Amino acid sequence: MYANTCVTYLDKLIKLNNKILRILQNFPIRTHDLYTKFNVLPLDKLHNHQIILLVFKCLNYAHLLPPLYANYFVLNAEVHDYNTRASTDLHVRGPRSTFEQRCIRCKGSMLWNRLPARLKLPSSIPVFKRKIKKYLSSQ
Repeated sequence: MYANTCVTYLDKLIKLNNKILRILQNFPIRTHDLYTKFNVLPLDKLHNHQIILLVFKCLNYAHLLPPLYANYFVLNAEVHDYNTRASTDLHVRGPRSTFEQRCIRCKGSMLWNRLPARLKLPSSIPVFKRKIKKYLSSQ
């Protein structure tokens, strides 16, 4: 996936994306609000949206995904025998490198754990997509 790479490699793509949105909206160069009119997310937030959506599907709609994702994300309660404050969070193995930090399993767990509890509640996939998009665009 292209968005899992370093930000420096994505710089040209991000600038081109911003330039296209600026041209379409006839905005000057110094405009900061390029994404709201078309209701789209910037490239990095779009990538995070897709990862969070995958986590949601793995936790709530595993039957819609290939068997590979059956136990892809693990709750802390399943790892520890004792009760912890973060027992309802996803388990994050300590990444040993920046490459591991960008892998879907690690990044997905970290993004999911940062979400407010009200967004993690089970709902339909379209409703969850809207909620997450709204949340990410406000960040």
